[in-house]
Amino acid sequence: MVGLIGELAEIGPTVQAHDSNQKIKQIFETNIKCSGIVVVENDVPIGLVTRTHFYQKLGSLYGYNLYIGRSIELLMNKNILVVDYTTSIIEVSRMAMKRKEEELYDYVIITKYGLYAGVVSISRLLIKFAELQSHIARYLNPLTFLPGNLLIEEQLKEIVSREKFSVLYIDLDYFKT
Repeated sequence: MVGLIGELAEIGPTVQAHDSNQKIKQIFETNIKCSGIVVVENDVPIGLVTRTHFYQKLGSLYGYNLYIGRSIELLMNKNILVVDYTTSIIEVSRMAMKRKEEELYDYVIITKYGLYAGVVSISRLLIKFAELQSHIARYLNPLTFLPGNLLIEEQLKEIVSREKFSVLYIDLDYFKT
C-alpha cells in the first residue's frame, strides 16, 4: 500500500491568468462546494484562487469596484504547492504542513508530466494519511517498532515454502521489563 497522491486527485475548475475576476465569481456562485480554482497557463498550474481570499478582497472597501473587472492575476496566490502524480501521500503531507499558516488549507495541486491533473483538499489528504499510518502500524510491534507477528508469520510461510531453508527464531523472555 504505497499511496500515491495522484490516486486522490479530483478535477477542479481552472481558469487562465488573463480571465476576469467576474468569471471567478461566477464559478464560485455556480459551484458552492468549490473552495479553490487553479490558474493555469498552457495547462501548467501557475496560481490558485481560494474562495475565502477572493471574497475577502472583494469585500474590502472599494474591493469590488477595484477588482471585479480586472484579471485574476491580481488576486491569485502564486506560492502554490504543486506535486507530481507519483509523489507519496506521506511526503505530500509533510510538505503541506510546512506551508505558511494562511496557506495551510489550500489545495495541493497535482500534475502529471508537468501538466495539471487535479487537486487534493487537505481534509482528504489527512484522512488518507491517517489510513496509511493505521495500515502501517498494524504490522509493527508497538514497543520496538520492529516488524511484528503478522510480518514474521508471512516471512516464515514464504521461507518454509522453499525447497531448502534455515530458520532461526529467537524470542527474548522479559524483554519489556
